[in-house]
Amino acid sequence: MLVHLFSGQDDRYTLSRAFHEVGGDRRLLCELDVLHEKKSSDLSPAGDAYPLLLRAALDGWVKAWVGSVLRHMEVPGEVMPRPLRGWNGAEWGLEGLSSLEKSQVQGYDVLMLRFLVLFVVSETVRRANGTDQPTTLILEQPAPPEDKPEVVSSWRTSQWKKLGEI
Repeated sequence: MLVHLFSGQDDRYTLSRAFHEVGGDRRLLCELDVLHEKKSSDLSPAGDAYPLLLRAALDGWVKAWVGSVLRHMEVPGEVMPRPLRGWNGAEWGLEGLSSLEKSQVQGYDVLMLRFLVLFVVSETVRRANGTDQPTTLILEQPAPPEDKPEVVSSWRTSQWKKLGEI
């Protein structure tokens, strides 16, 4: 199966719809997001999705993990929340954040780490089973352009680089 986490509202053009339109079996794609307003779609500690997905990963069912996440990006003409992260030590939260903002940063980090742990478990199980086809990981993150250095992206953190060495 393929799991798409942080998939957004399911009332728009979704990966599931696109997958079906090109002949894919929707039963093999699982899209989850807290916006679906079901505990079974919530990857946070308050939801039910993580233990279910962990079981699927341990059983070797998940062949691909897709995550659509964005930390912060300015959108011209839109009123957006202020940045909660920065570079040079503030990748995990700026100084002076409100309690709500700290909670948002920590909640996001928990979700991202759970997503990556699920991938690592799937890949470890695949290797243990001797399966040749690697587990796919697709993580949508902005690749900050040089003229937008304020955009904090996971790709440029030291933690992501260390994960790539495993």
